[in-house]
Amino acid sequence: MNGFMKKLRAPLLVAACVAALTVTAAAPAHAAGGDWLHVSGGQGKASWTWSSSNPANLDGITLVAWDQKCDNIGVYTYMRIVNELGYGKDTRKHTDPCSGGESGVGGLIWRDNARVRGVTVYVCADVTGTDICGWSYYDNPYSS
Repeated sequence: MNGFMKKLRAPLLVAACVAALTVTAAAPAHAAGGDWLHVSGGQGKASWTWSSSNPANLDGITLVAWDQKCDNIGVYTYMRIVNELGYGKDTRKHTDPCSGGESGVGGLIWRDNARVRGVTVYVCADVTGTDICGWSYYDNPYSS
């Protein structure tokens, strides 16, 4: 081994160790949702943080609904959470009958026994008989 390679070996070894530690470090939780979904007469959205330490949990859930027409047809938002076993459950619905602006509820959490596979956010117009809904699906980046 020549002198240049001996000098280069120590910095390369340190760089390789740092790279290995970086790859194995726990990934930070990151937020999802937040996009407005539109229905006739209003809009809504949901946001949350995926839990990297326990993929069965969601933290910081916020549901927002906004009845923009105030025509006696309320708008509501909720999430359907599906776990890796294929079971789905809905969060409570957050309704805005006509507040004059967006209405939100936050600080909600979700705890499950199995990893969360994904989340579907629904925004619906509360029409008598058949509700009209828009939706968007999000995969859990921490679920295999």
